[in-house]
Amino acid sequence: MNRLLEFTDRYWKWIVVGVWLGLCGYFLIQRWTSIQYFALGDTDDNLRMSQVRALLAGRTGSTFDSIA
Repeated sequence: MNRLLEFTDRYWKWIVVGVWLGLCGYFLIQRWTSIQYFALGDTDDNLRMSQVRALLAGRTGSTFDSIA
């Protein structure tokens, strides 16, 4: 038990990085079809994505600026 505590005390940063990478890999594999087909589950996400695309295309402001 003492050796295990010494090991975790010495390499805790590498253990945290390894667990984090493992969880990232797990979630990538689990949600790969949604990532592959860019399936956004919420309407707010779709609206935000269209705003980002418009911003990258050079348009500024919102679609609601012309209403006021």
